[in-house]
Amino acid sequence: MATDNDFVADIVAEPDNPYDKNACAIYIEGSKVGYLPRGASADFFQQVADMGVTGPWRFQTKAKLSGGWGDRPMVGVLLSLPKS
Repeated sequence: MATDNDFVADIVAEPDNPYDKNACAIYIEGSKVGYLPRGASADFFQQVADMGVTGPWRFQTKAKLSGGWGDRPMVGVLLSLPKS
């Protein structure tokens, strides 16, 4: 992975998401690049609730991009999240 591949990602709650009330969208440089997987999203929502955070929220964390070349044409996002 390239050493200049450091980004800041925003994790944004989407409680009105019609597919998952615990949906957490991932944004990098203002563009939505995906979502936390369903299980990780539910864990993250619980951690946020345990901290007493209510209402709409957005957290920032370190991120790296993975893939997008050769036999890995899809791009993935690696995030630095707290352990559940």
